Amino acid sequence: MANSKKAVVLASTDLPAHLQQSGGLGNENVSSDSLQVPRIKQLQGISHEIDKYHGNFIEGAEVGQWLVTPGNRILGDEIYAINVKFTESYVIWGDRESGGGNKGSFPTEAAAEEALAQLPDSKNCYIQHTHDHALLLMDPATGELDTTPCMFSMNRSKMSTSRNWNTQIMSKPGDRFSSVWKVFSVRKEGNKGVFMVADIEWVGYAQEADYNSAKEVYLNMTPEAKAAAA
Repeated sequence: MANSKKAVVLASTDLPAHLQQSGGLGNENVSSDSLQVPRIKQLQGISHEIDKYHGNFIEGAEVGQWLVTPGNRILGDEIYAINVKFTESYVIWGDRESGGGNKGSFPTEAAAEEALAQLPDSKNCYIQHTHDHALLLMDPATGELDTTPCMFSMNRSKMSTSRNWNTQIMSKPGDRFSSVWKVFSVRKEGNKGVFMVADIEWVGYAQEADYNSAKEVYLNMTPEAKAAAA
């Protein structure tokens, strides 16, 4: 007797008709704190994403390009964005030789030092002062603004650019998110070889709709400001 067992179709990669009107039931308790924050990364010569023999290799990735994670979206060697909010943090990192990795982020250096002392591998870790810029990316071809903020962390060689960026923002009228900026990669040579750094350029003032969208994102990110504005 012939085997009449059917192949089981577990799922479809295309959104079927019966799901097109669904409203996300089951996600009621998922808050922003439960989600992975998108981050912008500048690819360097030592980045795994450009090493075709590494598990994190991304086809088409090149030194100097900007990458959004998660999702590994390549943005090219320049991005356009509205800078929504600035914060400082102190991040504990593991040495690259011992596997690296983020061991935690803290609002003060004292808090980071206290946490570092509790780590079993503290001798292989260090604290990095970091400037964090929350950005809304803008498509330069269409002008469309993505209202999901991406975190751009600037430390080490990027700290001078971060300070310059803050200085320029503070010198202009309006709120922090009143302007559109271009962020681009610059090649630099140092004692440890050639690497990429970031530079910024003012593009102009944001359109009213984009400014309003950025303001709404800022208020949602800053509960005390939202309460004051209510």
